[in-house]
Amino acid sequence: MDREPQQTPSLDPSFSPDGLKRAVRSGTRATVAAQVASQLVSLAQLAILYRLLAPSDFGLLGMVLPLVLFLRLFTTLGLNVATVGRVEISSAQVSALFWMNVVLGAATTIVATLLAPVLVWLYDVRSMLSADEARSLLWLTVALGGTALIGALSAQHQALLERRLQLARVHGLRLAGQIAGALAGIVAAVAGTGVWALVAAQYVELAALAAIVWIAEPWRPHAPTRRAPVRELLHFGGYYTASSVLFFLGTNLDKVLVGAVFGPTALGYYSQAFNLAMKPVLAVTTSASGVMLPALGRAARDAQQYRSLVLVFYRLVAVLLLPIGFGVALVATDALVVLGGTAWLPAGEVLRVFALLILAQGFINIAGSVFASAGRADRLMLAAALLLLVIVQGIAAGWGFATYFGGGSEVEAAQWIAGGYSLAVVVVLAPYLWFCFATVGLPLADGFRAVRRPLLASCSMALVVLALRRALLASFDAPLPVLLAIEIGVGVASYALLARSELQWLASQARRD
Repeated sequence: MDREPQQTPSLDPSFSPDGLKRAVRSGTRATVAAQVASQLVSLAQLAILYRLLAPSDFGLLGMVLPLVLFLRLFTTLGLNVATVGRVEISSAQVSALFWMNVVLGAATTIVATLLAPVLVWLYDVRSMLSADEARSLLWLTVALGGTALIGALSAQHQALLERRLQLARVHGLRLAGQIAGALAGIVAAVAGTGVWALVAAQYVELAALAAIVWIAEPWRPHAPTRRAPVRELLHFGGYYTASSVLFFLGTNLDKVLVGAVFGPTALGYYSQAFNLAMKPVLAVTTSASGVMLPALGRAARDAQQYRSLVLVFYRLVAVLLLPIGFGVALVATDALVVLGGTAWLPAGEVLRVFALLILAQGFINIAGSVFASAGRADRLMLAAALLLLVIVQGIAAGWGFATYFGGGSEVEAAQWIAGGYSLAVVVVLAPYLWFCFATVGLPLADGFRAVRRPLLASCSMALVVLALRRALLASFDAPLPVLLAIEIGVGVASYALLARSELQWLASQARRD
């Protein structure tokens, strides 16, 4: 008997209001769990690699990544975001977007190869790279350029899983790819490959993810055709890509400056401090956005439910991120020494400054989902331009203070630059959110009320931990890991007590079915 062909799930899933709420809660639980696991894997990987590789290895990677990540923006053109957030989309349209991503990924690989010698020349002019470092930088750029093509192969498949709110599956697949990449990087580092261990980790992660996503998602691209109506999607993607370019410049100009002036070792400290500060931010906002964009897209026709969901996600980010920001400010240097050894102490000083960034960046990150779900990528671009303008001024001010007060110390100069960058993001936060909320008809005061209680609880927690820290340092002689564990434990316990109403709300959201 003939078997019926396998049916591909609908590309336009529909949810009742209650069904959407259940899907959001289920997806949020799965995404948060996946992000917690992802951060644990990442920290374990770094704890090992920090001891196997030199700071200059991470600095060389940090010199290459701005160019490679910039080119990757043009691989997707925001088309995967259009797939997730659009109310209706056809298989023919997704196929057209898939082939565009593949062609752009191949083009990005070629452009990265052509620009590799230019990148080496630009850095070598100022930082006086050694011959070995210049050679490594050249081939690192060529090698990492190929990651864009591999990533393009799975972009639309992941977007379709997110569109149907199958978030447990998609995040589980990403976690599996991350674990494969981490193991590959550690094995390569043990083998003595140096900075190439970091390259191996990226290639294995992306290749493994592409393979398993194609297995998990039954949709398959059709042959390219000119009949698919994608002009509106490209219009959205153009604005979204323009905003991504502006965001990218804002988050990488400081690193280019540090690398060009101080070289790979200083950039290794600076970039790793920034990356560690961004880990909790990305863990929380990736979790939120992974649910937020498809959920808001499905709720777009119900204004009341839409606005309610926006405030729920901002409250969620505040409850989770604000205490982390205050906590990192207090224990940053101790945490870096425990994680990577005394060689990474300078990075801890920079991380302490970047703690200020944790308090604001998460709210800006999830605003992108609000703009995208409202179909206003043009307004997202304007918001990104404002953010870039203020960040440039902050970096310039930090650099000016570093030149005047830094005393020649690379770490002190990096702290000033990090401070200027972080303060700029904090200053621009209120007007940025006002513009975002006004786009969807929400008063900014509603957003403030959503985050007021976790903010007060986080401030109080910080005072408790600060008093405890001073008492411990004055009267308690114990190993640093023990002191750090006590501080973290007391911080968690005090926040749980001070923010119990917010945590009860969070738990009730997780339990409701």
